[in-house]
Amino acid sequence: MQQRIDYFKQIITTYQKQEKEVAENMMASDTGLYLATQVRILTITIQNGEFILLN
Repeated sequence: MQQRIDYFKQIITTYQKQEKEVAENMMASDTGLYLATQVRILTITIQNGEFILLN
């Protein structure tokens, strides 16, 4: 998880430095897509767990 956080912090920092195109390329890279997918999977897993607990 820490790797994902660090990578997305780097993207945000790059974007904030007005390097939008570089940040977009980072997101579109294999690493960016892989880590974004992993975050989505984790989020869905957490949501499903919460749903099960609430029912």
